[in-house]
Amino acid sequence: MIDVVDKIEVSRGVNDYIVRVAEATRNHPDLRLGVSTRGTIILRRAARAWAATAERDFVTPDDVQDVASAVCGHRIALSPEAELRGASASQIMATLLDDIPVPRTREG
Repeated sequence: MIDVVDKIEVSRGVNDYIVRVAEATRNHPDLRLGVSTRGTIILRRAARAWAATAERDFVTPDDVQDVASAVCGHRIALSPEAELRGASASQIMATLLDDIPVPRTREG
């Protein structure tokens, strides 16, 4: 399965999207800790695996969105203010994903 996942194509546009998602967690005012470089790599790998389960040989932005909360949710830490407001990691991830422009073509 590792070999299958490693062969799944990630276009430049989708790869840039993955990086923007991770960067957004590092710059979000409600987060005191965002997704690390290693977390970004894991997000890319999880999106590839998700694409493989759909029997595709390429990753779509939807694949990234489908796995982002599960992959990133435990890798981020809320600010004390966000915790006091009752915010959750999944809410913040959903907001981030809504705000980040999605590549529209497979090439990106």
